[in-house]
Amino acid sequence: MVSIPFFKKIRNKFIATYLIVLLLPVMAIGFYSLNFTLNYLENDALKVVEQQAEITAKEIEKSLGVAESDIDFLSQSASLKAIVDAKNSKSALEYIVYREKLTEEFFNFSQSKKTYSSVVYIDELGKEIVKVTYNGTRSFVSTTNDLAIVSNEDYFSKTMTLSRDQLYVSPLDLTSKLSLEGGQLVIKYAKPVFDSNGIRRGVVVISFPAQDVLSPILELSAKSNVNTFILNKQGYYISRAGTYSLTTNPYYVGESFLDKYKAGGFLKILSGTSGTISEGSDEIIAYSPVFPSSVDKSNFWIVVVTYSTRALFEPTVDFENSFIIIIISTIITAVFFGVFMADRITRPLRKLVYASRSLAEGDLNPKIDIKSQDEVGELANAFGEMSKELKKSYEDLERKVKERTLELQKANKKLSETNIELVELNKKITEANALKSQFLANISHELRTPLTSIIGFSEVVLNEAKLNEEQKDYLETILRNGEILLKLINDILELSRLDAGKTKLHLSEFDIKDVINKTLKIVSPLAKDKNIWISINASDIPEINADEDKITEVLLNLLSNAIKFNIENGKIAVKAHTIDDHLRVEIEDTGIGIRQEDLDVIFDEFRQLDSSQTKKYKGTGLGLSISKHYVEMHGGLLWAESKPGKGSTFIFEIPMKPEEDK
Repeated sequence: MVSIPFFKKIRNKFIATYLIVLLLPVMAIGFYSLNFTLNYLENDALKVVEQQAEITAKEIEKSLGVAESDIDFLSQSASLKAIVDAKNSKSALEYIVYREKLTEEFFNFSQSKKTYSSVVYIDELGKEIVKVTYNGTRSFVSTTNDLAIVSNEDYFSKTMTLSRDQLYVSPLDLTSKLSLEGGQLVIKYAKPVFDSNGIRRGVVVISFPAQDVLSPILELSAKSNVNTFILNKQGYYISRAGTYSLTTNPYYVGESFLDKYKAGGFLKILSGTSGTISEGSDEIIAYSPVFPSSVDKSNFWIVVVTYSTRALFEPTVDFENSFIIIIISTIITAVFFGVFMADRITRPLRKLVYASRSLAEGDLNPKIDIKSQDEVGELANAFGEMSKELKKSYEDLERKVKERTLELQKANKKLSETNIELVELNKKITEANALKSQFLANISHELRTPLTSIIGFSEVVLNEAKLNEEQKDYLETILRNGEILLKLINDILELSRLDAGKTKLHLSEFDIKDVINKTLKIVSPLAKDKNIWISINASDIPEINADEDKITEVLLNLLSNAIKFNIENGKIAVKAHTIDDHLRVEIEDTGIGIRQEDLDVIFDEFRQLDSSQTKKYKGTGLGLSISKHYVEMHGGLLWAESKPGKGSTFIFEIPMKPEEDK
């Protein structure tokens, strides 16, 4: 942990804590109040601009709904149907009469509405038949020379493909040519005209300047201190408050609202849904779609209302300045009183520090001049009492140390005498152990010589002499017991050599599987006597470098025990495999098993399991001890795993190569 020098003294810690405790609540309350106010203002502004956008969109849709009703009314005109039927019947007189009647009807409609710049009926060939225009003060009927052919116009060709219930509205997007009249943007509403047989016989069209409908609504919205715009569905301006003519060319190139906002989040404005945006800009933005046609939701405009956050949060600036002044004043006052109070509290503590240093230097009766009655005064009194008790305890301790030193000197003398006795006893034990090993070696040697002769003569007599069955049985018993006794003597001699460190390894490279198979041939007669099945799993093992005779002896001892302690018709599994750079051999049987407490002692010399189940099994108790010595000479381990009644598994591991060869 990093240590700050300023905080090493209690005085400074007290001042810092005092300032933190005093200032944190003030700052927390101030920041909370400021954030609460800002959030409240922002949320309130979001609601206002969102409501403004929705109200403006509804007002525009309401105004455009009148145009939709009017075009629907004109398309159902009786005079219009009559002129279409007269043309189909090829009655020139009726056609002229109904055209005049339709002209009068259009004129009265235009004069009464005073909104539409033109009302036109166009036949199926694209020729204007009746056209009435309005210049802002009165209506005019176009003469024959003023009538045009508009078959190439988008509004005519697209309207002629519509059904009876469909409506055409100017799309106002960049893929369509915009209609201009007198330099102003014009919106056209059109519907197809059908004859009595349901065949399209032309279109009826009404036109009106976009600003005449949109500007009054936008100007009304502007009075609420927000900026209001109307965009097409590509984000380009159609109209905005105070602007009556946005462009002089038929496309709105360079007049994009979204050019100001490059963030991808602002593309939501063009989604055809309502919403608000308050991130990524210094303005609060609300938007709402306007659908000029109630039957076509793919053609829409967008009302956008913006409100500057700078103007919104301007009243909070004075609050922030006042809050900063209060914080600075509080800090100055807190520092003054903090230093004063810290000095009064830490002065007696410093005296206690000086007294404790004197105590550490050996003065067990330091003077403490503290008169206060508070907790520090109580601490000073307790310190004085402690120093007195410490002096008394120190004197008692010195006395006890002298007494204990005398006792330790006496005990040390006695311990030295005992240690000499133990050394002599250990020497005698070592000599006795050496004599035991020498005695065993000598007696084994003396016994093995005549025993070898007995075995040899027994084999000669059995092979050469003519004996009856009883004599032959006696000689076979002598031979078998002699071999057992010879094996015991050889084990005792080998154990003596192992204890004396005279046994050495004779290393060679060999295949462990061959050694296992050779050992199994030796013990197979024993296995057949008890009908025991033996399996081997030892494939893909490289040659090992070890003492082949000693590994054979280990396997022979382990397999002999597995057969000896197995049950009739039992099983033995021999597994060999490598683990890293070691060879592991496992010999698993289905015999009587070994108790857990006996697993640690079965490898001791002359150790046999002492239980009613095992007394009937013959043996000297040297095989496992010798096997463990052989495995450890190779730098390996030998151990057993077992459960009584379920069999045992003896496992040994040795390096694939001796340590010095690696």
